[in-house]
Amino acid sequence: MRMQTRSQFSLRSTKTVLALSLALCGIAGMTGAAAQTTTAPTSLTPQQQRFHDIYKELIEINTTHSTGDNTLAARAMEKRLIESGFAPGDIQIFEPFPKKGNLVMRFKGNGSKKPLLLLAHIDVVEARREDWKTDPFKLQEAGGYFTARGSIDDKAMASALVSCSGSSSRKASSPAATSSWR
Repeated sequence: MRMQTRSQFSLRSTKTVLALSLALCGIAGMTGAAAQTTTAPTSLTPQQQRFHDIYKELIEINTTHSTGDNTLAARAMEKRLIESGFAPGDIQIFEPFPKKGNLVMRFKGNGSKKPLLLLAHIDVVEARREDWKTDPFKLQEAGGYFTARGSIDDKAMASALVSCSGSSSRKASSPAATSSWR
């Protein structure tokens, strides 16, 4: 039996969780031909376009520890959620230190199921420009792949949560379970 390294397991798990999240939102299918251009493809569904726009915006906000601004990224996602119909009172930005803000959102359900907690982080590891072939804070789309600092870990998940929550908030009925995420 072959043992997986921690990084192999984490990457596979991250891809699986992201794929499931996107599929649940109807966003799946953004790889391949749809992502082979350097600009947003014109053949995306409205849900896919929403995810792409949120993803690009979040990727292009530097959230490294030294010079980045997590609070700016959290505020950008807060704006997206409010535009989707969430009440500002259901969204909180906590900033324990300057530029180190976090967003917590509560999506109220009807109470028929147990609450659900969803998590994603938006901070990223330092990225020295000289170590990259392209700007690490500009989303690159080529050959069916997205590349940039945080493109998988974990800004894709954060974007999926914002996109899916926004799509769900537009539906007439409330979910069975209350969801909280940060």
